[in-house]
Amino acid sequence: MSHLKDNPSSGETQVQAGTTASIEGQQSQGNSYEAILEHKPGHFHLPLIILRPSSDKRDIHLKKDRLSDQLNNPDEVECTKLALLNFISIFEYALQHVDQARETAEQVLEKDPYNLNALNNLAHINKTSGMESEAKRLEAKTATLQGKEDVTTCEPSVKARVARSLAEQAFALTYDCFDKDEDDEGTEQTQKFFTAENLYHSAIEIGNGVVGAQEKMTWSFFKAFNNKRILSQYIHLSFQKYNENVKEMITTNLNKSIAGLTEVLHQEPTPLYKAQALVYMTCVMSRTEYAVQQMKLHGLQIDIKIIKEEVTTLLQEKGSVKHAIDIVKNNHRILNTMALEIKSENVAEAEATIKVSLETESDPNKNWYGYLLKGELALEKYKRTTKGHPQSVGDPDKIELLNSSISDLKTCLKGMPSSRNYTLLGEAIMRLALSKSCTTLHRDDGRETEAYRHLRQALDCFNDALKKDYGARDPRTHALRGECLKHLEEDKQAVESWKRAVELDRESATWWGNIRSLLAMLLNQCRETLDLKSRQPVVAETATYVKVALFKYETVYGKFIPKLIEQFPEEFLQAADYFKITNDFAMARRILDEVHHVSQTVTLPRHQEIEERRRRIEQEIEECQEALANVGIQEAESREDEQSDVSEEGATGGEVLDERLPATEEQRAFMPMKVEKAKNTKGFPYDVFVIHSSEDAEWVKYTLLAKLEGEEGLKGCIADRDFKLGKPILSNITGAIKDSANVLIILTPDLVQSRWCKHEMNEAFHAMVEVGKPVISVLLMDCEVPDELQNISYLDARKYFDWERLLQHIQQ
Repeated sequence: MSHLKDNPSSGETQVQAGTTASIEGQQSQGNSYEAILEHKPGHFHLPLIILRPSSDKRDIHLKKDRLSDQLNNPDEVECTKLALLNFISIFEYALQHVDQARETAEQVLEKDPYNLNALNNLAHINKTSGMESEAKRLEAKTATLQGKEDVTTCEPSVKARVARSLAEQAFALTYDCFDKDEDDEGTEQTQKFFTAENLYHSAIEIGNGVVGAQEKMTWSFFKAFNNKRILSQYIHLSFQKYNENVKEMITTNLNKSIAGLTEVLHQEPTPLYKAQALVYMTCVMSRTEYAVQQMKLHGLQIDIKIIKEEVTTLLQEKGSVKHAIDIVKNNHRILNTMALEIKSENVAEAEATIKVSLETESDPNKNWYGYLLKGELALEKYKRTTKGHPQSVGDPDKIELLNSSISDLKTCLKGMPSSRNYTLLGEAIMRLALSKSCTTLHRDDGRETEAYRHLRQALDCFNDALKKDYGARDPRTHALRGECLKHLEEDKQAVESWKRAVELDRESATWWGNIRSLLAMLLNQCRETLDLKSRQPVVAETATYVKVALFKYETVYGKFIPKLIEQFPEEFLQAADYFKITNDFAMARRILDEVHHVSQTVTLPRHQEIEERRRRIEQEIEECQEALANVGIQEAESREDEQSDVSEEGATGGEVLDERLPATEEQRAFMPMKVEKAKNTKGFPYDVFVIHSSEDAEWVKYTLLAKLEGEEGLKGCIADRDFKLGKPILSNITGAIKDSANVLIILTPDLVQSRWCKHEMNEAFHAMVEVGKPVISVLLMDCEVPDELQNISYLDARKYFDWERLLQHIQQ
């Protein structure tokens, strides 16, 4: 079976810095993995992403279609087709197509009546459908077929069944992991790969002598491919953290992958598997060698050299990549897979392979992937040949590349209208627009320019991409949309698109293009907004994302922050001044230090004036800290005097009041501008009241409200901006809940520890019970959900904020 990829051009999945996994580590995954090792047939107990309630149905549809495409490969062997069918039945169940899931499982049993996984899966499907007696019958049959003896001593037929069950489960774990599904640290995928490796190992060992040579050969192939994926995980990890463990895992899994593919070549494989083994062996070797050389991974050069010599000798004996392509020249699916694998090493050979694929099958409904690869290669070639040569973007041969890419990607969409394909088409059209010397969007007579029309078409593609499968979770789609909106002079919308891209970037991200683009837009808005009242909210928003840059991108911010300071020194000082006003003195000082460091290395515009302003802010910070320290001493003395007058049950305590100290007039000036009128049709003055901790105020004001108010036109209510001065805080809270169509609770550790927030949540809960007030909870960070909200469904935004779903709930 050929390699399935969720994102054909982005490479393998990533493991974040500081993450390491080991085979021993899989034991920590809990009951799911224990059940696997004890060999429980079936798939429903496996930790499959598609079985999570939070999984997006659009993603599941896309993956199922790709598995179905592999199932239709005429050269695929029967045992792999059974593994595919078993896995597809789980996808159908996850899509709530229960009858289809049942039929697919039964289709497996028609071909293999003793397939343990199909029997157990069918039992689960029947049990959840209310067919208890049929489920029990199937469970009893499974137990009988599996046997009760130790698998090392039981009958050969039982050994074969158990071995097949293990191999099919391993297959599901390996192919359940797609690039867009990886968790924040990558550990979950890596653990699955290790578990799959153990399952394949057990399947091969148990099936030795009792399963056919062809079946054992496919297991060896998939086990080697699984090691290839583990290797890719650790190569990516080495970009961020390289140590002895990472080094050992790279060497170990390179050896295992090469050894497994070598074993396949020695087992008289079918033409399909021989071709794939030759290509994978060539590519895994060249990619590992390239990574070691580029990153100068010490201690690996000698090992890689020895392995490469062995691989070269073997390929001379078994055949080259060209030989592999010739073997499967009539199979467009495998030709596409090969082109994908070799395109980073040999573009010309990849192009020739795709050409053969499209000659073999030109129908986009059957070979959309061939058109995708052809269009993508043309776009990559355009970007590669024009990089560093902006004067060449309008050359006729370069324009022809873009037109060819656009044509092929449009054809691809006829067969697979996925988010990724729409994004690629949008990028190609946008590049074409920018090649037209896009200096103006409209002619003197008011007519649209050709560049403007292309930009609008590109924007339509990006908008379509956001509606498909995982598009809304792809930072690249949001970033390209932001760039397109910028060229369309829709700066406000461009900023919001780049915000979404930054949200989706990983913590400690090494790619900083999105945050740099966002900051450049915000800093420029600060400079161009002359009205003080309008500029202050923009300064606060900019300062918030400067803070994001310094913390979320802490390993790479030095590559772009100094350059931005050179361009916008005054605006960075405004950000520091904002943090001084909001009493975040540490952040203010950090920005001032960055400005000072840059001023020591380059001559900033208005250098002397900038330096004087920087020193003045530093002096003001010291004065503010001293003043607040004096206030703290006075408040502490006041609390001691009042302590005896407050009963323990009714005490609010000084720390409680500190949580809701009203914003000063100076601080209120930086709040987001209010929306004039609410959009709800129920007559409430506000569309949503947001309950949040003061520690999360910046995110609420400059990310949440920027989206809800700035983009969607909803009217929000937050304490710092909308509570009435001089009115008791409790009355403000009660009034805000009463006057809002919805209550939105932002769940974080700081919120659940705040007494005022607990009071707000209690008030919201009572309003929900008494008058049916909609209460929407958003789990923004890991925390203990309060008891009052345990039975209320919440939006899990720890990894991805589903804005579309939130808006649906607010506006319903």
